[in-house]
Amino acid sequence: MIYVGIDIAKLNHFAPAISSNGTELMKPFKFTNDSDGFQMLDSRLSELSYLDDSIIIGLESTTHYGDNLVRYLHSWSLIRFANAQFYYILQQPLIQIDFL
Repeated sequence: MIYVGIDIAKLNHFAPAISSNGTELMKPFKFTNDSDGFQMLDSRLSELSYLDDSIIIGLESTTHYGDNLVRYLHSWSLIRFANAQFYYILQQPLIQIDFL
């Protein structure tokens, strides 16, 4: 399993990759928030595909800056999305906050 975390920004994104045992497979690299940058991400991830056929991509939902990247990743098909914040909330104990 290969994990890729993408830091979303307005103009440039950054993406490193690690293996399931924590080994750094790819140092963080910068790619632009456009078609050329997305193709660069694609080619860099293709270089890793010989190591393992399973790549999990995680990214933060930061306003609208990541929308085009998400659409591009979705066009690869077989990309599934999850709302990590919702998952985090589900893991927290239920606390009643209305004391009145």
